[in-house]
Amino acid sequence: MTTNRSLAVAMAPQVLVQGVLSGVVATMAFLRSVQSLGARRAAVFPASCPRSRVAYRSPARSRTLFD
Repeated sequence: MTTNRSLAVAMAPQVLVQGVLSGVVATMAFLRSVQSLGARRAAVFPASCPRSRVAYRSPARSRTLFD
């Protein structure tokens, strides 16, 4: 039986990588895109995320976009 402390120690690297580093990397990548593309063009990426998620997810689930 694992204790709460050993579980927290085991999860610490995963929390660090998925929580902290992915947020930092995503922010740095977006800031770099703003620098290279300009603010107007870079603003398209966050607006397209929900649409692209639907477009990629629907064929994987064998559904049409409007099911």
